[in-house]
Amino acid sequence: MDNSITPPVPSSPVEWLQYAASDLQLAKMGRADSKTAPNQVAFYAQEAVKKAVRGVMLEWQLGLAKTTNAPALAELAKQRGIPWPLIQDPVETAAPQAGALNPDAPQVAWEQVDMVIQLADKIITWARQSVK
Repeated sequence: MDNSITPPVPSSPVEWLQYAASDLQLAKMGRADSKTAPNQVAFYAQEAVKKAVRGVMLEWQLGLAKTTNAPALAELAKQRGIPWPLIQDPVETAAPQAGALNPDAPQVAWEQVDMVIQLADKIITWARQSVK
């Protein structure tokens, strides 16, 4: 018997932004807890970025991208004509991705984590302004 739980996939831009805000809240809570590993905090901040961008892409009727890579999503948004006023280079959204939750993965510096959290905050604000 499979006891795994599959969360529902958001179906509207507003739902994507709700999930993004939830991930950002988890990142902020993790940042405030000294027992949380920086990679886990960065992971949730980056998840917030990805979900916010997906919400905007859905709002613009561009569908959902197949990639889950935050910098790739930002670049795809720019290529599809979505104004991306927050950052010049989507690579700035880079944080640990593959293996971020793996305890053997190298831990990122808290300074980088803080940068990703701040960026996620800005991107969610931008996304909320882009979604009606």
